[in-house]
Amino acid sequence: MDLQQRDKFSHMFMVGCNSYGLQLLVKDLLHLPSIESVFKKAQSIITHFNHSPLQLAILRDIQMEEYGKQMSLLGAVITRWGSQYTMMESIKRSESALSRLALRADVELPNLIREIIQDDDFWVNLGKLMSLLKLIHEAIQMSESTRSDLSKVLKRWTSINTHLVDCERFKPFETDLQAYNASRFTLRMEKQVSDFHWTIFYLDPVNSHLHMTPAIQKRVNKVIQQYCANPGMAIEEFASF
Repeated sequence: MDLQQRDKFSHMFMVGCNSYGLQLLVKDLLHLPSIESVFKKAQSIITHFNHSPLQLAILRDIQMEEYGKQMSLLGAVITRWGSQYTMMESIKRSESALSRLALRADVELPNLIREIIQDDDFWVNLGKLMSLLKLIHEAIQMSESTRSDLSKVLKRWTSINTHLVDCERFKPFETDLQAYNASRFTLRMEKQVSDFHWTIFYLDPVNSHLHMTPAIQKRVNKVIQQYCANPGMAIEEFASF
Protein backbone atom coordinates (compact mmCIF):
# COMPACT_ATOMS: atom_id res chain seq x y z
CA MET A 1 0.00 0.00 0.00
CA ASP A 2 1.30 3.47 -0.87
CA LEU A 3 0.52 4.95 2.53
CA GLN A 4 2.47 2.24 4.31
CA GLN A 5 5.60 3.25 2.40
CA ARG A 6 5.55 6.66 4.09
CA ASP A 7 7.65 6.96 7.23
CA LYS A 8 4.91 8.50 9.36
CA PHE A 9 2.63 5.53 8.67
CA SER A 10 5.26 2.77 8.77
CA HIS A 11 4.27 1.71 12.31
CA MET A 12 0.60 1.23 11.38
CA PHE A 13 -1.18 -1.97 10.42
CA MET A 14 -2.91 -1.57 7.07
CA VAL A 15 -5.42 -4.02 5.63
CA GLY A 16 -7.85 -3.94 2.75
CA CYS A 17 -11.55 -3.17 3.21
CA ASN A 18 -13.28 -6.51 3.80
CA SER A 19 -16.70 -5.24 2.69
CA TYR A 20 -15.22 -4.16 -0.63
CA GLY A 21 -13.50 -7.52 -1.08
CA LEU A 22 -16.77 -9.35 -0.45
CA GLN A 23 -18.56 -7.11 -2.95
CA LEU A 24 -15.91 -7.97 -5.54
CA LEU A 25 -16.64 -11.63 -4.80
CA VAL A 26 -20.33 -11.00 -5.53
CA LYS A 27 -19.31 -9.26 -8.75
CA ASP A 28 -17.20 -12.28 -9.74
CA LEU A 29 -20.11 -14.64 -9.18
CA LEU A 30 -22.63 -12.48 -11.04
CA HIS A 31 -20.38 -12.58 -14.10
CA LEU A 32 -20.40 -16.39 -14.28
CA PRO A 33 -22.50 -17.13 -17.40
CA SER A 34 -25.15 -19.37 -15.80
CA ILE A 35 -25.60 -16.98 -12.86
CA GLU A 36 -25.48 -13.86 -15.02
CA SER A 37 -28.34 -15.21 -17.13
CA VAL A 38 -30.67 -15.49 -14.13
CA PHE A 39 -29.53 -12.17 -12.66
CA LYS A 40 -30.09 -10.29 -15.93
CA LYS A 41 -33.61 -11.69 -16.19
CA ALA A 42 -34.32 -10.37 -12.70
CA GLN A 43 -32.82 -7.01 -13.66
CA SER A 44 -35.02 -6.82 -16.74
CA ILE A 45 -38.13 -7.09 -14.55
CA ILE A 46 -36.94 -4.23 -12.37
CA THR A 47 -35.99 -2.09 -15.38
CA HIS A 48 -39.34 -2.64 -17.07
CA PHE A 49 -41.48 -1.60 -14.11
CA ASN A 50 -39.22 1.35 -13.27
CA HIS A 51 -39.95 2.70 -16.76
CA SER A 52 -43.64 1.71 -16.89
CA PRO A 53 -45.57 3.71 -14.27
CA LEU A 54 -49.00 2.49 -15.43
CA GLN A 55 -48.06 -1.19 -15.19
CA LEU A 56 -46.30 -0.54 -11.87
CA ALA A 57 -49.53 1.00 -10.57
CA ILE A 58 -51.45 -2.11 -11.64
CA LEU A 59 -48.85 -4.30 -9.91
CA ARG A 60 -49.23 -2.28 -6.72
CA ASP A 61 -53.01 -2.79 -6.81
CA ILE A 62 -52.43 -6.53 -7.13
CA GLN A 63 -49.93 -6.41 -4.25
CA MET A 64 -52.56 -4.76 -2.06
CA GLU A 65 -54.99 -7.57 -2.90
CA GLU A 66 -52.36 -10.27 -2.48
CA TYR A 67 -50.38 -9.07 0.55
CA GLY A 68 -52.38 -6.20 2.03
CA LYS A 69 -49.56 -3.76 1.29
CA GLN A 70 -47.44 -2.36 -1.51
CA MET A 71 -43.87 -3.58 -1.87
CA SER A 72 -41.14 -1.84 -3.82
CA LEU A 73 -39.10 -3.39 -6.60
CA LEU A 74 -35.54 -2.38 -5.76
CA GLY A 75 -32.81 -1.81 -8.32
CA ALA A 76 -29.20 -2.96 -7.94
CA VAL A 77 -26.21 -0.62 -8.08
CA ILE A 78 -22.74 -2.18 -8.29
CA THR A 79 -21.27 0.49 -5.98
CA ARG A 80 -24.00 -0.01 -3.39
CA TRP A 81 -22.94 -3.00 -1.33
CA GLY A 82 -25.59 -5.68 -0.97
CA SER A 83 -28.01 -4.12 -3.45
CA GLN A 84 -27.83 -7.13 -5.78
CA TYR A 85 -29.28 -9.44 -3.14
CA THR A 86 -31.96 -6.99 -2.03
CA MET A 87 -32.98 -6.53 -5.68
CA MET A 88 -33.60 -10.25 -6.08
CA GLU A 89 -35.32 -10.42 -2.71
CA SER A 90 -37.73 -7.64 -3.72
CA ILE A 91 -38.69 -9.57 -6.87
CA LYS A 92 -39.04 -12.91 -5.08
CA ARG A 93 -41.37 -11.54 -2.41
CA SER A 94 -43.68 -10.22 -5.18
CA GLU A 95 -43.64 -13.49 -7.13
CA SER A 96 -47.36 -14.26 -6.78
CA ALA A 97 -48.37 -10.66 -7.60
CA LEU A 98 -46.14 -10.60 -10.67
CA SER A 99 -47.52 -13.96 -11.78
CA ARG A 100 -51.09 -12.69 -11.47
CA LEU A 101 -50.25 -9.59 -13.49
CA ALA A 102 -48.61 -11.65 -16.25
CA LEU A 103 -51.83 -13.68 -16.64
CA ARG A 104 -53.91 -10.58 -17.36
CA ALA A 105 -54.62 -10.07 -21.05
CA ASP A 106 -55.54 -6.42 -20.47
CA VAL A 107 -52.01 -5.58 -19.27
CA GLU A 108 -49.58 -4.83 -22.08
CA LEU A 109 -46.36 -6.51 -21.01
CA PRO A 110 -43.45 -7.00 -23.40
CA ASN A 111 -43.33 -10.64 -24.48
CA LEU A 112 -39.88 -11.14 -22.92
CA ILE A 113 -40.98 -9.88 -19.50
CA ARG A 114 -44.17 -11.95 -19.59
CA GLU A 115 -42.17 -15.05 -20.55
CA ILE A 116 -39.68 -14.52 -17.71
CA ILE A 117 -42.43 -14.06 -15.10
CA GLN A 118 -44.31 -17.13 -16.34
CA ASP A 119 -41.17 -19.29 -16.46
CA ASP A 120 -41.18 -21.65 -13.45
CA ASP A 121 -37.47 -22.38 -13.96
CA PHE A 122 -36.65 -18.69 -13.57
CA TRP A 123 -38.28 -18.55 -10.13
CA VAL A 124 -36.59 -21.78 -9.03
CA ASN A 125 -33.18 -20.58 -10.20
CA LEU A 126 -33.73 -17.16 -8.65
CA GLY A 127 -34.33 -18.88 -5.31
CA LYS A 128 -31.13 -20.89 -5.73
CA LEU A 129 -29.14 -17.77 -6.60
CA MET A 130 -30.47 -16.01 -3.52
CA SER A 131 -29.45 -19.00 -1.38
CA LEU A 132 -25.99 -18.87 -2.96
CA LEU A 133 -25.51 -15.15 -2.27
CA LYS A 134 -27.25 -14.90 1.11
CA LEU A 135 -24.22 -15.87 3.21
CA ILE A 136 -22.03 -13.35 1.37
CA HIS A 137 -24.71 -10.67 1.76
CA GLU A 138 -24.83 -11.34 5.51
CA ALA A 139 -21.02 -11.29 5.70
CA ILE A 140 -20.99 -7.83 4.09
CA GLN A 141 -23.48 -6.60 6.69
CA MET A 142 -21.44 -8.11 9.54
CA SER A 143 -18.21 -6.63 8.24
CA GLU A 144 -19.79 -3.17 8.46
CA SER A 145 -21.05 -3.73 12.00
CA THR A 146 -19.47 -1.88 14.92
CA ARG A 147 -19.07 -5.29 16.59
CA SER A 148 -16.85 -6.59 13.81
CA ASP A 149 -13.09 -6.99 14.19
CA LEU A 150 -10.18 -8.30 12.14
CA SER A 151 -10.13 -11.72 13.84
CA LYS A 152 -13.43 -12.58 12.11
CA VAL A 153 -12.29 -11.81 8.53
CA LEU A 154 -10.53 -15.14 7.94
CA LYS A 155 -13.44 -17.18 9.33
CA ARG A 156 -15.90 -15.33 7.08
CA TRP A 157 -13.91 -16.19 3.98
CA THR A 158 -13.37 -19.83 4.90
CA SER A 159 -17.08 -20.19 5.70
CA ILE A 160 -17.95 -18.66 2.33
CA ASN A 161 -15.54 -21.04 0.63
CA THR A 162 -17.26 -24.03 2.23
CA HIS A 163 -20.67 -22.60 1.33
CA LEU A 164 -19.76 -22.07 -2.35
CA VAL A 165 -18.43 -25.61 -2.64
CA ASP A 166 -21.69 -26.88 -1.13
CA CYS A 167 -23.62 -24.81 -3.69
CA GLU A 168 -21.94 -26.65 -6.56
CA ARG A 169 -24.92 -29.01 -6.45
CA PHE A 170 -27.21 -26.20 -7.63
CA LYS A 171 -28.21 -26.66 -11.25
CA PRO A 172 -27.69 -24.84 -13.63
CA PHE A 173 -24.78 -23.20 -11.77
CA GLU A 174 -22.72 -26.29 -11.00
CA THR A 175 -20.14 -26.18 -13.83
CA ASP A 176 -19.42 -22.46 -13.48
CA LEU A 177 -19.17 -22.69 -9.69
CA GLN A 178 -16.86 -25.68 -9.80
CA ALA A 179 -14.51 -23.84 -12.15
CA TYR A 180 -14.61 -20.66 -10.04
CA ASN A 181 -14.05 -22.49 -6.75
CA ALA A 182 -11.14 -24.43 -8.21
CA SER A 183 -9.15 -21.36 -9.16
CA ARG A 184 -10.46 -17.81 -8.95
CA PHE A 185 -11.93 -17.96 -5.45
CA THR A 186 -8.52 -18.70 -3.96
CA LEU A 187 -7.03 -15.71 -5.79
CA ARG A 188 -9.84 -13.47 -4.51
CA MET A 189 -9.41 -14.70 -0.94
CA GLU A 190 -5.63 -14.28 -1.06
CA LYS A 191 -6.06 -10.65 -2.10
CA GLN A 192 -8.30 -10.03 0.89
CA VAL A 193 -6.85 -12.23 3.62
CA SER A 194 -3.30 -11.21 4.49
CA ASP A 195 -0.64 -12.65 6.82
CA PHE A 196 -1.88 -10.13 9.35
CA HIS A 197 -5.39 -11.64 9.28
CA TRP A 198 -3.98 -15.10 9.95
CA THR A 199 -2.01 -13.73 12.90
CA ILE A 200 -5.00 -11.93 14.40
CA PHE A 201 -7.13 -15.05 13.93
CA TYR A 202 -4.75 -17.17 16.01
CA LEU A 203 -4.32 -14.44 18.62
CA ASP A 204 -8.02 -14.70 19.41
CA PRO A 205 -8.23 -16.97 22.51
CA VAL A 206 -11.21 -18.76 20.94
CA ASN A 207 -8.90 -20.07 18.21
CA SER A 208 -5.74 -20.72 20.24
CA HIS A 209 -6.38 -24.49 20.32
CA LEU A 210 -6.63 -24.82 16.54
CA HIS A 211 -3.91 -26.58 14.56
CA MET A 212 -1.48 -24.37 12.67
CA THR A 213 0.32 -25.76 9.64
CA PRO A 214 4.00 -24.94 9.02
CA ALA A 215 2.98 -22.73 6.09
CA ILE A 216 0.63 -20.69 8.26
CA GLN A 217 3.21 -20.52 11.06
CA LYS A 218 5.64 -19.05 8.54
CA ARG A 219 3.12 -16.34 7.62
CA VAL A 220 2.51 -15.52 11.28
CA ASN A 221 6.24 -15.39 12.04
CA LYS A 222 6.67 -12.95 9.17
CA VAL A 223 4.21 -10.54 10.79
CA ILE A 224 5.83 -10.91 14.22
CA GLN A 225 9.28 -10.23 12.77
CA GLN A 226 8.00 -7.11 11.03
CA TYR A 227 6.24 -5.50 13.97
CA CYS A 228 7.90 -6.78 17.17
CA ALA A 229 11.05 -5.26 18.65
CA ASN A 230 12.20 -8.69 19.89
CA PRO A 231 10.77 -11.14 17.31
CA GLY A 232 12.53 -14.20 18.71
CA MET A 233 10.94 -13.80 22.13
CA ALA A 234 7.61 -12.81 20.57
CA ILE A 235 7.55 -15.99 18.46
CA GLU A 236 8.24 -18.10 21.55
CA GLU A 237 5.45 -16.34 23.47
CA PHE A 238 3.08 -16.79 20.53
CA ALA A 239 3.86 -20.53 20.43
CA SER A 240 3.22 -20.81 24.17
CA PHE A 241 -0.07 -18.93 23.78
